[in-house]
Amino acid sequence: MTEADVQAKPCRILLAEDDDAMRDLLVGWLRDDGYEVTTCTNGCDLLSQLEGSVLSDEFIGFDLVLSDIHMPEGSGLEVLDEFFGCDGIPPAILITAFGDLRTRALANHLGAVVLEKPFQKENLMAEIRRLPIGLGGGS
Repeated sequence: MTEADVQAKPCRILLAEDDDAMRDLLVGWLRDDGYEVTTCTNGCDLLSQLEGSVLSDEFIGFDLVLSDIHMPEGSGLEVLDEFFGCDGIPPAILITAFGDLRTRALANHLGAVVLEKPFQKENLMAEIRRLPIGLGGGS
């Protein structure tokens, strides 16, 4: 690892999860591993954050979207579908307790990975490390 790698900004993760306890757990795991986390509580907030990230003159530049699929005000799948094919959209991991084959197929078509609840921290971190995200953060 070079000095530039060590001084790189932490990877920025946009986390969308409507369940308070699950969101708090994920934030703790991610921050413990050195990631910078911005949270959303529903699909509308996720959509707004991504619109701001992609369309703003002050590009926010999230490195990863980690989103529950089933949320109020728009699912994680619907939000990703809205941005499908746009430049500047980061890789995504979608989490769900209700993942059927159709949901997985649609997520894969949109370029997202699906992680079934419940999962262990190690499983999430392994999925994050497989994705082409920035050099900072993570272990």
